[in-house]
Amino acid sequence: MRFTFTLVLCLLVGTSAWAQINSDSPFPVLFRITAPAAIAGTYDYGTQTRNDVMPENWGPTLSEDLSGEVVWAYDAPGGELPDSLVCEGPALGDVAGKIALIRRGSCDFSAKVYNAQQGGAIAVIITNHYDNPDDTPETLVGMLGGDNFDLVTIPAIFVSRNTGELIDAQLAAGETVTVLFDVRAMYEPYVVWSYHTPLDEFVPHPGMRVNFANIESDDEVDVTVTATITAPNGVETVFTGNSIVAPDADSVIIVDGEFMPDTIGTHTVTFTNNQNDEVLETAFEITEFTYALDSNDETPFAVGPGEADFANALRYDAGALIVTDEDGAMARFASFGLGNAAELVAAARGAELPPLLITLYDADGDNDGQLDFTDPNAGANTDFSELSAVAFAEYVITGDEGENEMIYVELEDLLTGESPITLEPNEFYYLVLSYDDTFTGIGVAPTYTSSAAVDYLLFRVGGTALPVTPIITSQFFNGGWAGRTVALRLHLDGFVPPPDTNLDDLEILDADRVTIAPNPVGDQLNVLFKLEGLAGETQLGIFGADGRQYGLHRFESIANAPVQLDVKDLAAGTYFLSIFTPEGYRLEKFIKL
Repeated sequence: MRFTFTLVLCLLVGTSAWAQINSDSPFPVLFRITAPAAIAGTYDYGTQTRNDVMPENWGPTLSEDLSGEVVWAYDAPGGELPDSLVCEGPALGDVAGKIALIRRGSCDFSAKVYNAQQGGAIAVIITNHYDNPDDTPETLVGMLGGDNFDLVTIPAIFVSRNTGELIDAQLAAGETVTVLFDVRAMYEPYVVWSYHTPLDEFVPHPGMRVNFANIESDDEVDVTVTATITAPNGVETVFTGNSIVAPDADSVIIVDGEFMPDTIGTHTVTFTNNQNDEVLETAFEITEFTYALDSNDETPFAVGPGEADFANALRYDAGALIVTDEDGAMARFASFGLGNAAELVAAARGAELPPLLITLYDADGDNDGQLDFTDPNAGANTDFSELSAVAFAEYVITGDEGENEMIYVELEDLLTGESPITLEPNEFYYLVLSYDDTFTGIGVAPTYTSSAAVDYLLFRVGGTALPVTPIITSQFFNGGWAGRTVALRLHLDGFVPPPDTNLDDLEILDADRVTIAPNPVGDQLNVLFKLEGLAGETQLGIFGADGRQYGLHRFESIANAPVQLDVKDLAAGTYFLSIFTPEGYRLEKFIKL
């Protein structure tokens, strides 16, 4: 099926390393820690912004670089020991001519920034606190103004707890921390559908591109951008694109031509332009068997919803878009990682945890060239239940999983019960990792292994937005989670999981060992076992096509006689019966009338 793409102009909720100071500014700014070397790098941030309740933006429009030394700012309310909230008047401490570091809380953002300004600071970094149970170590927020919004003349950003604690640790060790607010002309390069793509399945991106902002001229400029792709063997492929850019405006510049790799390994993409000496570099990986949207960086970090957010829905789904080429493919394994398996098992206090579900969905199951789910930009309650599930696997958390070590599961075709899975040509699929705590009520969300954020361009297919890295908790998100991209990978037939890794090696029950009837079913589903002996500790779970759990039944012993399940209260639709016995595991699909 060939799809027609159009660019999504109104992007779904997400985060990016690129932002502006303030949010109305046309100029992209990177936040870089330049010293000490131990924490040097580019970090995500939130910026000064506005909304319908507080419609006035605040702070300057930053149009040129700003750098300085970072120091803690303090105040001393009521004669108490100094505190770093800075809510009680001009900031104390050695802040004059420097960038003030301030904790979130106790007063509005504009009050903190104005007080730092009164103390002589040239900019402010506000770091997140621990007071909100929904916040993760990577949570970022946009900073609304307050009573002092019109008095603020210095820039300010908001950083996550993780970033703030990195800075604080270096200051506590006596190190000098310097940062740069780096105003850039080129930003947001997009070159591939997924960071990792199998060589034989590569689909050229429909328009490699970069944004260019005219920040240096009072006149329109004729911009030529050059994109140089360097393969692992050193061979370079060069593309160019051109656009006229008005002053204080930006433009998407699409380079001419399509790139088709012929070498496995890391490919670097270097963007330059004819207006300044900026160099913008990104990369992608060509693999033998693996699709993955994460960058597989050396500092994996697990992310998930906070306690309060998870309590609202008791679910946590992460998805990854898979795009097939004109020949299609055969897939066998999926992989993911957990950051808190031991914590989940401890929280269960001896009860059984709900399994993790890994589902492969066809996004156009009826082959009409239209995506089968409601447009997330339309504000609908979008989830994956509108798509066609084609393959499935379950993973039972033991608590022995290593932190952020990859776990491999073999996918099972829902029609044949076999593996590998056929991926149709020119198709969109979603690989989805789901956790549903509705029936167990443990109240602790898993955290999924992730990499630093990888940004992806969103298109429309037949009028519907095509999310690339969707997340579902109490609502639908796109763009990863808290500035991260979840590591959820699909491996084609021929892939061999690395030795000494977690591999779900549950014995699969043959089709003649379990029978369900009637199918389709109205009120009562009969499950007939043909096991070798009396089965103890048998578990039957009912899951919907949306990955949610709709029933859980446990039996201490089962003989070779029918087990009856009451399904009359299920809504009409497609469901899956997950069957765990001491002799093996099987998944059966049934239709509820």
